Amino acid sequence: MEARVTALEENFKKIDGKLDKLIETVGDFRRNTEVHLASIEAELKIRASATDLAEVKGRVSNLPTTLQLLAFVVAVMAAAGLLRYFAP
Repeated sequence: MEARVTALEENFKKIDGKLDKLIETVGDFRRNTEVHLASIEAELKIRASATDLAEVKGRVSNLPTTLQLLAFVVAVMAAAGLLRYFAP
């Protein structure tokens, strides 16, 4: 009976050692995960959000087209040409 108790105690020591290593590994994993999550959160704060992109898209849609710009240039040149004849 004494030999069996001694063997069980030795096995429990091995299990305790393995549990300590496992707890340490889980702790390291948790700390690493927290660091990675913090860096991801910081990067996400820097990135543009959907509302920012919608605002930019709205502003871009209000920009004049190439045809409108060409028409403006032609109108300015025509006005300059007409002012040459009618200006005192």
